[in-house]
Amino acid sequence: MRIFRGGRQVRLIGRSAGFAALAAATCALSACGTAQVSHDASSAPLTVSISLHDQRTTAGSRIRGFATLTNHTSRSIAVDACAKNGWLDVGLSSPSVPYQPVMVGVACLPTVRLAPGPSRFPITLSTSYQRCAARQVTGALPRFEPRCGLAGTPVLPAGKYVTSVVMRGLPASTSAPRPLTVTLMPPVGVAFSDELLAVAPLPPGATPATVAVPTLRSFGQALSFWQVDVHRLFLVPGTRASIAAFLLHHLPHGARENQGITIQTDPVSYDAEFVPLTMPAAGPNEGQATLLYAFAADGPGLQELRIDAETTSVPDRTPTEKTAATGPVVVTGYGGISLAGGSTQPTSVTLTGQRAAQLRAIFDHLSLGTQGFCMESDSPYEIVFADPGARISPMHAVGNFCGGDFVDVETGSGASATLADPHCLLISEVIRVLPPRTAVATRDALHECRSTYVG
Repeated sequence: MRIFRGGRQVRLIGRSAGFAALAAATCALSACGTAQVSHDASSAPLTVSISLHDQRTTAGSRIRGFATLTNHTSRSIAVDACAKNGWLDVGLSSPSVPYQPVMVGVACLPTVRLAPGPSRFPITLSTSYQRCAARQVTGALPRFEPRCGLAGTPVLPAGKYVTSVVMRGLPASTSAPRPLTVTLMPPVGVAFSDELLAVAPLPPGATPATVAVPTLRSFGQALSFWQVDVHRLFLVPGTRASIAAFLLHHLPHGARENQGITIQTDPVSYDAEFVPLTMPAAGPNEGQATLLYAFAADGPGLQELRIDAETTSVPDRTPTEKTAATGPVVVTGYGGISLAGGSTQPTSVTLTGQRAAQLRAIFDHLSLGTQGFCMESDSPYEIVFADPGARISPMHAVGNFCGGDFVDVETGSGASATLADPHCLLISEVIRVLPPRTAVATRDALHECRSTYVG
């Protein structure tokens, strides 16, 4: 994984942070009424335990594991909750900030029943804040709520956290799981951000500053998954218009200005200007890169300038997130797709030999993705990778058009991952192996992918 490049020591300047907890990890099921639970499992009819694959990881990464609910009775136990709302939420909390999962208000009848004995559910903990305030919001922020970064909710600061479990619809005598300690380390990619900051052009006469004026303090907060923000401050003579004109005429190599800029006439009192620049990402683990210039008046003829380097560095995929070396591959496309009715009119083919190997190679080449969660998304295809030599379930990959071309993966062991396919490679291969004139909706999705995401 090429994140820390050049073999040099990196000094972090002004890394954004703010202490809080969170990470919503929801077992795909759900909620209405929280059970009063205890840690005494000696006589409880239902006990809950949590196991995690990692208890020491990088802030911004996902932590996967399992929740095991053991029914010690001889009869099934019904979860008295609407499953669509989420009835088992697992997150991280600090000593000063509670875990507060998002509540959904869907009305439906209970559908989950726990058979006698253990029932195991996969869980995924995010190590980012659950919510954030818009960057434009002024004044005091709500408690435990940081400002949003350019790409969404910020990551949690490094430190120690404990697991926090919220269960709904379970018997009041249910025994809660013992909390586990989780250590979060600083996000990866600090060298990438520092190198980006080093090439940021400075207006003439800029001198280093140490304290940000109030209108600049809300810019450049830490970002979401696997992202890092570093910044520097300068005092610059001139007006907003002159500084912006210099920046837009002296862009770093490969940069492009990604927002129409309207510079206010000095003096103004209510806001700071900002100029975001999209920067190239060249390394195999480098996702997105932005230089964010923000400036505000700091006296007659003087502006304070804040430059943020905000980057995404995506880790390598683990071996368990890749396919088996051999085995058949079942590819399914669809004739119809709707948000209400889902994917319909399936057409499936089974690939073996060289055809299966080629599709596996494309799938294994995709990198981890950093998409957010969408209330609405299309699923234009499904791929099932069988492993004939293992006693585990097949790996499932489902196309997910949610603000980009992503692939949702569930491994044979029950863990999950999201892959990015910005060049529409996997869906193109799916179309290639399907019979002609079938799976019309999948073919339409390929055209949409190429026009929307590739350009």
